[in-house]
Amino acid sequence: MRYSNANAWLAALIVLVLGGIIMALILTGCDYGPGPGPEPRPRPDPGPDPRPDPRPDPRPEPDDGVLFEGRVTRVLLDCRLIVWGSGLRREMVRLSGIEVPNAKRGREFISWALKEERSNAVTVSGVRDGSEVVGSIVLRSGTDLADWMVLDGSAIKSGMYTLAPWHGQVVRVIDGDTVDVDRDGDVVRVRLAAVDAPERGQPYGSEAAEFLNELLKYGIMVKPVDSSYGRTVAWLVAGDVSIGVEVPVQTLMLYMGTAWCDPRYCDDEALWDAEKDARVHRRGLWADDDPVPPWLWRKNQRKEIGE
Repeated sequence: MRYSNANAWLAALIVLVLGGIIMALILTGCDYGPGPGPEPRPRPDPGPDPRPDPRPDPRPEPDDGVLFEGRVTRVLLDCRLIVWGSGLRREMVRLSGIEVPNAKRGREFISWALKEERSNAVTVSGVRDGSEVVGSIVLRSGTDLADWMVLDGSAIKSGMYTLAPWHGQVVRVIDGDTVDVDRDGDVVRVRLAAVDAPERGQPYGSEAAEFLNELLKYGIMVKPVDSSYGRTVAWLVAGDVSIGVEVPVQTLMLYMGTAWCDPRYCDDEALWDAEKDARVHRRGLWADDDPVPPWLWRKNQRKEIGE
């Protein structure tokens, strides 16, 4: 009887010791296998994904085409507008399809229209012409600014002016295909029709501008073909027309290798032949093994700025 009691006490002692060991292991945090782990802390809302949307813009832009939303920050003296878009994109915009006879009245109407809209938010669409965009501006309400100016009387539709030839003197060469011409005291910006010359900053751009300056310094005849982009697009004839000597400027530029035929507007076989002759004889820009057309150069420049 004494031994059975001793055995009972020994069993109870073993149970107590084992229980103490197990409790100690639990309290010291020993882990003998995977458990649920600590409860995760709540994370702050990350907000919208700051990364750009990888999907393509459903409104594709053509070569030299421009389409963006922005805010008008300034109206210049000649009624061009400075528009800031997203990503600090700054563009100078000239309204197409209209002429503004009185620049002061035009500026006053544009300023009034933006106040009437109670917003300077706009949508710009058009084409790039050198350092500016030529096209339309649609206000927040959906109103086309140029159409509103025509309705107000502060502008008139392009083409209402005569397209008869006129004589003038070049006062400034902007680049290889754009000049400012004095016409009876008024300065008219003229864009050469059917050709596209290298931009300033592009290889052979300075040489093209210098060649055009030499070609036009003795007076020109301007033969307008269009004025729908806020400046005159024309064929130019250089030389002393009073003695019957006339030189078609576009043909000379192509023949000397200072410009390309613009594939969008050039439909004259004589111009394409002049360009081909310059290419075969490696004159001017064709001395380069692989010259870059200005429309591709402008497109690449915009991509580099956007990166």
